[in-house]
Amino acid sequence: MAEIKCEMTGVIDQVLITVGATVEVGTEIVVIESMKSLITIKSLEAGEVEEIKVSQGDFIEEGETLALLK
Repeated sequence: MAEIKCEMTGVIDQVLITVGATVEVGTEIVVIESMKSLITIKSLEAGEVEEIKVSQGDFIEEGETLALLK
């Protein structure tokens, strides 16, 4: 099982994936608002989304898990 981790601290603006979706390396996962900018976080792994660990409006820290892939 692979984890998609957050690369920065911020607030989740949008979740762009759904459970059961297939993602490839480079697939856009979430949009984060950080320092008044919107940043798109992309997957560094390929697989099927098993669980999404965040929701819109959540505050997250760098290194936190965004989603689990199988």
